[in-house]
Amino acid sequence: MEKIIIIRYCEIHLKGKNRSFFEGLLDRNVQKALEDINCKVERTQSRYLVKHFSDEDEGVILDRLKKVSGIHSMSAGYEIKTSFVEMVECGNILLRDKTGTFKVETNRADKNYPKKSTEVSRDLGGALLAKNPGLKVNVVSPQYTCNVDIRENGTTYMFLDFVKGMGGMPVGSSGRGTIMISGGIDSPVAGWMMAKRGMLIEAVHFHSFPYTSERAREKVYDLAEILAGYCGRIKVHSVNILSIQQAIGENCPENEMTIMTRRYMMKIA
Repeated sequence: MEKIIIIRYCEIHLKGKNRSFFEGLLDRNVQKALEDINCKVERTQSRYLVKHFSDEDEGVILDRLKKVSGIHSMSAGYEIKTSFVEMVECGNILLRDKTGTFKVETNRADKNYPKKSTEVSRDLGGALLAKNPGLKVNVVSPQYTCNVDIRENGTTYMFLDFVKGMGGMPVGSSGRGTIMISGGIDSPVAGWMMAKRGMLIEAVHFHSFPYTSERAREKVYDLAEILAGYCGRIKVHSVNILSIQQAIGENCPENEMTIMTRRYMMKIA
């Protein structure tokens, strides 16, 4: 029995002959997100598994994976051999000291396993009920669901919870994009949405130093650092447009200054 974190992806399933390309990108992005944590990432049967990590790092790993686009959901649980005896043992560990209601939910990808999904759920639920007096069965709205995922390689994954991921496509699968970042909320949200669709992001920040403060520019870098947690490394281009604004002020009607400035920002970006 080994503690693992199971990673599932979503839209990559639809990619047909190009699927391996997207899987490779997601693998790379997961590895990069966890590069400073002592753990191992494996790819197997439409899943990624994080293994060999300490209990202290489990929460950190889950928090970082929530920011990796392309991941549909994650679960912290155990990998065991496909054996009913080990299922009972693992289920008792997952439900240890729990009180309330529970049920067992089984996915049987390995059709050679002799018991059907409903039979596994029924028999395992009965065995766990006998060993955990603080629990009662409720198959409609249980407080805990013991999930059993019987895979085709002779292993089974067991876990309680699904942690929602960012969804979308892996960063790097949809070309490059540029955001104009000013310090407000709109541009970081736009960058996050672009990254979720697989785009690599660069940022352009326009300022009018010394008429705008250094603190305003630092705020932009702080925002870019937060955004980089979701988008990967972001290059920020800082552009002083004071001379352009002065030329526009000298040569354009006052009511057109804002739109003219924005046109030049777009051209520079």
